[in-house]
Amino acid sequence: MEDPAHAEPQSKTAQLLAKVRAGDSDSWKQLDDYTRQALETVLDGRIPQNARAQLETEDLLQSTYLRAHSQLESFEYQGPGSFQAWLTTILLNRLKSRLRRARAQRRDVGREQPLSAGQEPLELSTPIELFARAEGQARLLSAISRLPERENRVVRMRLLQQRTQADVAQELGLSPATISRTLVSALESIHRWLK
Repeated sequence: MEDPAHAEPQSKTAQLLAKVRAGDSDSWKQLDDYTRQALETVLDGRIPQNARAQLETEDLLQSTYLRAHSQLESFEYQGPGSFQAWLTTILLNRLKSRLRRARAQRRDVGREQPLSAGQEPLELSTPIELFARAEGQARLLSAISRLPERENRVVRMRLLQQRTQADVAQELGLSPATISRTLVSALESIHRWLK
């Protein structure tokens, strides 16, 4: 029998998921608020000391929520705790991937060779791939320009300039959680426009 103390939050999760699938972005923000502390707890102690400078908790959480949002249609609610378990799996996979990349970067630094003066890097794309990439970038930039001013600035700073969540929050005078929610909302709009 289900513990009544835990029944309401889990049924709340199911209700919020249904609203998100119906297009309610405020419900996604509520899911973020509801699950964030548990995901932060999962990360505590799992990021090695030597990788903490490269891996920010907020960046990992943001990456997790973006991945979850993009794959939400494939998620099947199976009862209390299933959504949290799914998010935790995504988070741990993101962490493993980032740790592997960080280790690979440390290994490869000594192998890098600077380009000689005037030497161009090898271009491995075909002309059609370059054209498709440029066309996609133009559509993306057009969609970003349609965003309200705050969402536009957050997307440009966070994704195009690749600044950290904390850096964007500090410059804009907002909390990292507000930056996270603003980014999710902006990406939902961009996704709709690019369909």
